[in-house]
Amino acid sequence: MAEWLGTGLQNLVHRFDSGRRLSTKAELLKHAVRDVDSERVIQLGSAGALEEADALSWREFEALIQQLFEAAGYECRHVGGRRDHGADIIARKKDEVLAIQVKHRRDGKRWVGERAVQAVVAALPLYDCTRGVVVTNSTFAPGVKRVARAHGVVLRDRGWLRAEVAAYCVICGKHVSPRVRKWCLDRPDEFRGQVYCFEHQRRFANVLRIA
Repeated sequence: MAEWLGTGLQNLVHRFDSGRRLSTKAELLKHAVRDVDSERVIQLGSAGALEEADALSWREFEALIQQLFEAAGYECRHVGGRRDHGADIIARKKDEVLAIQVKHRRDGKRWVGERAVQAVVAALPLYDCTRGVVVTNSTFAPGVKRVARAHGVVLRDRGWLRAEVAAYCVICGKHVSPRVRKWCLDRPDEFRGQVYCFEHQRRFANVLRIA
């Protein structure tokens, strides 16, 4: 079960049991995830968020991806495991039902092959889904895009994940627009590679410049 450990200006830490389903309420997305055993933390909006995602176990990474889709307004159900039939997460929003295959690479470099696309295609009728999605913290092997396009499968690679984990205020966890994200990341001397919502940019402007 999910357990909230605390709030405040410091990181909001979300403790979870690996493999368990997290809250389906998008507004409860917090900007840090901690594993009970390893004490690893992902601070969304921070300069090192992507590398911290690389260090997760595959179960923890699935939980992170589920949270990101919930933040985008999807109601998610975790179905991953030994007999997942090609999908790890089922995400629903209105008439759209996604079968999501999650592929984690500890080094963030090894290619994901077309077998992942084939697996999620097989899952579509089993879970009554309208579209398949393959998400990875790495990249896809040559030729995978062609196979995915033929089956209408959406590919989300390391570039997509980099943008997603940087789309939250590092202080409050609020989702920020691409414009605000770019504003912060384009000013490393001022924001140190961190992302802040407009409110916290104004509130801590002098502190951020001095830090």
